[in-house]
Amino acid sequence: MHPAPRASTPTRWDDPPASGVRLIGYATVLCVLNVVTPIVAGADATAVTMLLWALSTVAVAVALHVRERNLAVRDVVIGSLLGLAAASGFAAGPLANPAGTVLFGVWTLAGWLVAVAAFTAVGMPLPLLSWQGGGRWSRSLAAAAVVGGALAVVNQLASLEGRGFDPSWRYLVQAIQPGVMEEVAMRLALVAIAVYLIGGWPTRQSQVALIWLVGVVPHSFAHAIALAGDGQVLEALRFTVTMSLVFGAPLFLLTRRFGLVAAIGAHWLIDVVRFVTTGGLVE
Repeated sequence: MHPAPRASTPTRWDDPPASGVRLIGYATVLCVLNVVTPIVAGADATAVTMLLWALSTVAVAVALHVRERNLAVRDVVIGSLLGLAAASGFAAGPLANPAGTVLFGVWTLAGWLVAVAAFTAVGMPLPLLSWQGGGRWSRSLAAAAVVGGALAVVNQLASLEGRGFDPSWRYLVQAIQPGVMEEVAMRLALVAIAVYLIGGWPTRQSQVALIWLVGVVPHSFAHAIALAGDGQVLEALRFTVTMSLVFGAPLFLLTRRFGLVAAIGAHWLIDVVRFVTTGGLVE
């Protein structure tokens, strides 16, 4: 059982202007750092950005635990299993290395703990099968199959990557890493922090829009880090806008309507199809 959510103090959580300022500040810092870090890192943009992002997630997980004390052993166990799944997926891919395997595993665990601690603190259920709690596995998996299949087709039609057909079983495992890690640590955790900062899901449309920005743009830009590190900032931003509209927004909408399981399943399916037709290409 989770401890009861801590009562919020009006001066900290329930003041709309203050909540708006915190959310705007968080969204701004998040987006600016995502753009600036790759530019500064240059050739090492991807490695440096991913490392800083992972370490920041771990730091937030620790800070939330110290402040809220609302994590249960079950949460750590589930997060560890998700981390193991993400690490195993990376280890099955062409870029496998010990450091990366550990990084993605720990990052996923930390992202899960951030989400659990943040949602629990504001009295919101963890959106596993539905944003409102509850839900059915069959409904979430069906949504994952439909949306994931459609986006996989779009990805194939729009992709300029080499074509082929290599139905290796390892792609089923390899695709777990982006499916689990990205949806947990690079999307849900960021949204959970935003929700925590304002004390719950907002009622103001401007704040809802900012949370959508947080849930879509940073993850989309992560796929353009190499471009930014190479000095092609405008191209990276153009790519980010396209990724956000075509893939990021639908996947976050899937989380909002059918829960995290649906988003992970759809993301996994998109990458399985991509890997099968590109020989396991990562980017």
